[in-house]
Amino acid sequence: MSEFQTPRVQKPTLLKNSPELWHHLQIQWPQSAIVETDSLLEQEKSFLVSIATTTPTGDNCQPFEWVWDEDNLKIYHKPQRAKHVFNNDNAASKISLGAIYSCLKIAGTTINLIPHFQTTDDFSKSLWSSITWERTPLNSDPLASAILSRLTDRRPYQKSPFATEPLFETAQQIAEQYPLIEFSLVRQPSPQFRRFLKKSESYLFKNSTAFTDFMNWVRLDEQEIHNTFDGLNYESIGLKKADTIPFRLLRKFPKLAHYLWPFGLGLKVQKMAMDALLSSTALYLLSTKEHSSEALIQVGRAGFEIWTHLCQHDFGVQPISAPSLSAYDLQTGHVNPSMNAYYQKLFNDGHQIMSREFLLAKDVTPCWLFRTGFSPDYPTQFRTQRKPLNQVMSINPPERNPIALKAQIANTPAQKKETTELNIKNISTNGFMAHSKSRLLIDSVIEINFKMESNKYDLTHQNIHCKVKWQNKKGDCGFEVLEPQSNTQNWLSIIDKV
Repeated sequence: MSEFQTPRVQKPTLLKNSPELWHHLQIQWPQSAIVETDSLLEQEKSFLVSIATTTPTGDNCQPFEWVWDEDNLKIYHKPQRAKHVFNNDNAASKISLGAIYSCLKIAGTTINLIPHFQTTDDFSKSLWSSITWERTPLNSDPLASAILSRLTDRRPYQKSPFATEPLFETAQQIAEQYPLIEFSLVRQPSPQFRRFLKKSESYLFKNSTAFTDFMNWVRLDEQEIHNTFDGLNYESIGLKKADTIPFRLLRKFPKLAHYLWPFGLGLKVQKMAMDALLSSTALYLLSTKEHSSEALIQVGRAGFEIWTHLCQHDFGVQPISAPSLSAYDLQTGHVNPSMNAYYQKLFNDGHQIMSREFLLAKDVTPCWLFRTGFSPDYPTQFRTQRKPLNQVMSINPPERNPIALKAQIANTPAQKKETTELNIKNISTNGFMAHSKSRLLIDSVIEINFKMESNKYDLTHQNIHCKVKWQNKKGDCGFEVLEPQSNTQNWLSIIDKV
């Protein structure tokens, strides 16, 4: 750092573009723009993970957990969240990891940080990646200003008011940075290709396992959206409020979708898909030159950058993942057990159709298909949510056994006090995560009365008031410390040391 002795730490400009869209990106940055340290500030850590959580995952399942060990960011994969008919051998999750890599690389340029990625050799383990950081003066990546504009747009598109050749030439140049993949584009899909895509629409509805996996992530009302902060907003997938009523029934009885397909459901779904397809300016495909995890990660990296580039120019983008990933699974020997012989033949033929349509060489495998077209002014309410940081990220978690605490619940549905045991998991500056054996009322106030002693500290008389922010089905919950604010850091520090 010869000419840049004091690393710049300042609020990135990309946060100013649309702060109202991502409430969890509101980070309190230091008043001074200059900080004399090579270490990452907590604000920088929160910023990087906040931006990375906006990357695409299958049905917005968000299957990653983020842990900061000093300045080393560790990414853990959560297989139960990632389990899906279209995620065989974790192919979709590996693509998502690649998207995370590109997102962190781009976002890092806005705060003078270069990420260095170390990917696991064994994807059966939960730790998938460790990332270290190098602070150095950088110019912001041109794509940085569009990271928060990237989204999935399933609407029909409009005719582009400008020439699109330069747009797709840049997309080709982005893909050429990644040696294990190919970028291909068609403007007018052939009738045979359209028929294949139309037939493939039925797979999701006629395979009850696939439909169940899909409906697990569809949020059918505002309460579901705001309670989970994940999944697909019903409006974003083209449903109106009236449509959610039959879809609630289908979610409860997924096999009904198969039987309703011939009686109007199939016509409606296929018409929506074909209308969207025919409105597109082009379809583009990312293919792999080898069957490897690294090739899938490169698909994710190029896919995210091209997607962001197109959104930067008011082009909508929609992945057509089901037919392309299903065809890829068949070629790589990871077909889902629920796929019957009819669909195995359909997607095996689809591999050949896509290869001819995009003029691929024999040793190249179609992987991730997209449609795109001019589509400005995406409605804010259609956007999918992301989980708050306190549910997915921890900073410097202490290496210790869980600490048993007694919590006196001051506000329950029955308006009576009861005692439950909390096991502390992760601690942040303004709260903590714990496991509770009892169901807690969201937004209720809890008085924590510590009943633990150690050789160095007596916490018996430490009391603190917290608000319950969330609780999942497993009993894990998050708490915000309300008072006393003055010694919050003290008791957090004591617990860490114990």
